Amino acid sequence: MEPAWIRMAHVFGALVFLGGSLSAARLLGLLIRADEPVRAASAALGRKVYLTLTLPAGLLLVGTGVYTLVTDPDGVGYFKQAWFHVKFSMALLILIVDHLLVMKPLKALAKGGADPRASEGLYR
Repeated sequence: MEPAWIRMAHVFGALVFLGGSLSAARLLGLLIRADEPVRAASAALGRKVYLTLTLPAGLLLVGTGVYTLVTDPDGVGYFKQAWFHVKFSMALLILIVDHLLVMKPLKALAKGGADPRASEGLYR
């Protein structure tokens, strides 16, 4: 049986990662209506929060998940379970979409790049 703290760390990482990703997406939606100086400063702050809070939580999530998958402490046989393949596919999809739709535009805005109005309908 695996220690309970590993499962708790996995759930905690998932909550913080998803919460940070959703709040960063909401920030992008608000930055559409902001003026240029406010937009750059807010995007830089949002990116900093993303890198210091959301990214470590994502690494904790992935690390504890890989540990549980490799050690298989309960003898579940995750690779034989259909629900696990669905969960794993959805997790990969979320990571890819999060990077493409949230982190790249936030990074570009923080560096004074792309105008968020070009994707206005996407972040509403």
